[in-house]
Amino acid sequence: MDNIRISIDSELCTLCGQCVAVCPRGIIELTPDSARIKNPDRCMLCGHCKSVCPVDAPQIHALNMGEFEPIPGPEKNPEPDDLLSFFRSRRSTRIYKKDAVPLNLLDKMVQAGRFAPTGGNRQPVRYTILHTPEMIEKTRTLTHQYLADEADKILETAEQHKTTGVPLPPRFGVRMGYAPLWKSMGKNYRKGKDLLFHFAPAVAVLHADPDISSPFCADIGLAAMQMVLMAQSLGLGTCFCGFLVTAINNCPELKTALKIPTENNAVLCFMIGYPDIAYLRMVSRQPGLINYL
Repeated sequence: MDNIRISIDSELCTLCGQCVAVCPRGIIELTPDSARIKNPDRCMLCGHCKSVCPVDAPQIHALNMGEFEPIPGPEKNPEPDDLLSFFRSRRSTRIYKKDAVPLNLLDKMVQAGRFAPTGGNRQPVRYTILHTPEMIEKTRTLTHQYLADEADKILETAEQHKTTGVPLPPRFGVRMGYAPLWKSMGKNYRKGKDLLFHFAPAVAVLHADPDISSPFCADIGLAAMQMVLMAQSLGLGTCFCGFLVTAINNCPELKTALKIPTENNAVLCFMIGYPDIAYLRMVSRQPGLINYL
C-alpha cells in the first residue's frame, strides 16, 4: 500500500459517478463493479473525488486522510457583508509591540497558506519564518548592506549617464528613486529607526522554484493573502516588504543565511507582530477599473 497514491474502495463504491465527473484529469472510470483509477500516476492529489463521494470510497494514501474533514454547512459561512468588512479592516502595520509571536500562531498562519490553491495542485510554495531576534538582526544587517551597495551602483550609473551619455537600464527611474532611501536605511537603524522591518518580531518569506510551476508568483500571492488574513483573525498585524525580496534574490549570502535553495526565488515577504496602534476606520480605495463583458 505504501506505493499506491490513490485507490477506490470497491466495497464502498455505489457507482454514483460523481468522482468521474469531478476529476480534473479524467483518470477515473466506472466499471460494472466499482469506480476505478485508470491512470493513478497522473493523479494530482487534488482530492475532489474524495470530497464529492457520498460514501468516502476514494482512498488517497499519499495525503493525510484525516485532513479530509466534513465541510461545515452554509450556516457556518460568514455573511458576505461581514466578510467584506473583515477584508477592509486589514491595514499594513508598521508599529509593533515588542511581544514575540508564539510559534503556534505562526504555524496557524502557515497552515492557512498551505491550504491555498496552486496551479495544477503542484504546491510549490516554501515558507521561511524568521522569529528569533538573532536571525532577524542578521537578515536586517545583510539586507542593509546589500541595499546600500546597490544604491552606490545606481548613483554611479546615473553619474555615468550624466557625464558620458551611457544609456540607462530599463526601469532605472524606479530604482533611482529608492537609492537615497537605501543608502540611509542602515544609518537610520543605528539611530533607532527601523525602516525595513519596523521592529516586527517575526518575518515570513515565501519562495519557490519557478521551474516547478509556471504561475508560482500567483501561487505565492494566494498563499500569502490567506496567511495575512489569518493573522488578522489572530489579532496580529502584517506588512509586506518588497526590499527584502529584492535583497534575497540578488544577494547569495543572504539567501544562504536564510537556507533558501539557490534555485528558488523569493516572491513575497511580510512582517508579523502585535500592532501597537489601533486603526478605527476601514480601508478606502479608488474605484475599481472593471469591464463586465
